[in-house]
Amino acid sequence: MSGADKESEPADTGLGVYLHVPFCRQPKCPYCDFYCTAAGPGLIESYLDAAEKELEAQAAGPFSGEWVVENIFFGGGTPSLLDPKQAGRLIRRVQALWPVSASPEITLECNPEDLTRDRAEGYRAAGVNRLSIGCQSFDSPMLAALGRSHGVDRNYRAVEAARLAGFERVSIDLILGGPGSGKSGLLKSVEAALALKVGHLSIYGYHLDPAASGYGRPEFAPAPDESYCEQYLAVCAALEEAGWLHYEISNWAALAEEVCRNNLHYWQRRVYLGVGPAAHSFLPPAWRTWNRPDLSAWLLASAGGDYVAVRGGERLGPEQIEGERLMLGMRLADGVDIELVRRFLGPEMERELAGLAGEGLIGPQTGGRIRLTDNGYLLYDSIVALLLGESGFQLDKGC
Repeated sequence: MSGADKESEPADTGLGVYLHVPFCRQPKCPYCDFYCTAAGPGLIESYLDAAEKELEAQAAGPFSGEWVVENIFFGGGTPSLLDPKQAGRLIRRVQALWPVSASPEITLECNPEDLTRDRAEGYRAAGVNRLSIGCQSFDSPMLAALGRSHGVDRNYRAVEAARLAGFERVSIDLILGGPGSGKSGLLKSVEAALALKVGHLSIYGYHLDPAASGYGRPEFAPAPDESYCEQYLAVCAALEEAGWLHYEISNWAALAEEVCRNNLHYWQRRVYLGVGPAAHSFLPPAWRTWNRPDLSAWLLASAGGDYVAVRGGERLGPEQIEGERLMLGMRLADGVDIELVRRFLGPEMERELAGLAGEGLIGPQTGGRIRLTDNGYLLYDSIVALLLGESGFQLDKGC
């Protein structure tokens, strides 16, 4: 990155670190399209060695400077396949390479079946202070339909283990729109999560990418669009009634301090470093890089200290930067500045916004900002296309 690029970066020095743990129990869940592989003999130790080397290379290269680590996130894959000492090893390496804020958020994603009280206590002692538990559902038939290996009882025991270990920040992942799902089953899961008094919920829409093993198989087909929309709006209403903050399309927090800082680094286009195969990094305002999803190639690159063969990247142009700001900003409850929309729509803006408001897809323009309603979130892709002024756009109907 050139000196001119560095001068154009914002003064924000907060750094997020994402550690992609590319291991999972095989076979993968039929809907999963994230890069992961089986943890064969010695592979986890090889991964840890390589991750440390990549952290060191990045700290000496593009991520050198006055960065202060605000959050560390273990994602995957299944990060809870790392034992506490292994997770702690990478946390300590990050702490040795960069200054760390006084109260960093350090999250580890875990499967319910991995989380015992002893293991949770080990993670906490290693420096993890937030757990994201992949419960996915509190409805037994839905867990079976999703191909999950755990039962509802493991969800409860995992959250209990986290609490007994002293974790104050616990998040639960749920899935909406899964095979054969309906509003009542999803609301049952939301009610169970609320009763457990966790502070954060990520509720992601089920979909099947061609890379997923369940793709094209009728038994794993998602719920019809009408049911998906009904489920999403029911969840939005239930959590609003409970007083939760709907701060992003798929994420809710019981209190402002429970908002996931790691995710905000992505959506607010702040600095983040991704380590591991398939991990992505971003240096504002324009540089995006990524590692290819190939563990073997990444291990070889780390051993030799040369990442050219496994790393891709691009420098965004001015219009791409503005488009990203709009696209990512519209995911958030705070929305985007109306002047950003004006740059794309020009004199057509007032007419287009009036149309969206008339359909109930955007809310009042308070503070000069454009925000999606819950109904608008259901048409996020189409509305963003409209706001970007893409030619030939027509508003989707049906939800």
